[in-house]
Amino acid sequence: MKKPLLIADKPDMHDHIRSLWKTPEFRHSHATGGLVQQIVDKYANLPRFFYEMSDERLERAHFSVWWSGVAYRQYNQDTCSDLYLLHEFAHGAEMIHIAGQHSEGFRRKMQDNELLASVLTEIVAYFDMPSLRPRTFAGPIFADRYMNEPALQAMWKQDPNRLVWELYYRRRNAMFYPDRSDAIEMWLHNFTTQNDKWFRIWGLRYDAVEAAMESFTRRAMSGDRAGALDAHMEWLDKNSTGGIPFRTEAEKFADVYWEKKDFAAVMAA
Repeated sequence: MKKPLLIADKPDMHDHIRSLWKTPEFRHSHATGGLVQQIVDKYANLPRFFYEMSDERLERAHFSVWWSGVAYRQYNQDTCSDLYLLHEFAHGAEMIHIAGQHSEGFRRKMQDNELLASVLTEIVAYFDMPSLRPRTFAGPIFADRYMNEPALQAMWKQDPNRLVWELYYRRRNAMFYPDRSDAIEMWLHNFTTQNDKWFRIWGLRYDAVEAAMESFTRRAMSGDRAGALDAHMEWLDKNSTGGIPFRTEAEKFADVYWEKKDFAAVMAA
């Protein structure tokens, strides 16, 4: 992690994030109160920081939004860049931190957060920005199963919250109880194995993050946003080695994350 940009004030957060969007769909949704604006506004309820990665192999796999930081990433495709950022903001917007949780309570909380962030940015985003879909992934994706249903399009207009939660439970079912003959559902299901390994890696240290983030949230919500962010960055620095927070966990999970991925190919994409 290098060159962290600390942003304490909510209007400054919106301004910075507006400068990051690369596609007209995301800029329009942010400017007109669409899904993008709603997620960013909720994300900006807490102070945040942005940073450049000092070691892409370790930090690309690191879940830094858990402790309020988002890494800048480079993509050849503008839609991928915007979807990545929105996914991170959705994580942060919906993330609750609770010190002293049982490990199974922590696991369920994080699973729920990942599922909701995925539903919002991998399915609902296409309802909000329909012109985006032809410019993203060439092959079929889970969202394609629902976007062309007239009843769901009507639900998006009349009761968008209901649509979000219907899609949430449909994706949850596909992820945890997939049709074994369905390639897309099995692709989603395979993430559960990766997530299980992440929970094991963090099994002895997750509460240190949860406790620090709970304190950070309370201080920021009480009005001392700048002070909370400064103290938070000091805490991160104390828990960093070679500029990477929680380096041991980063190294262990990087081995999991890159096990079936070609690092050079990903960096070139």
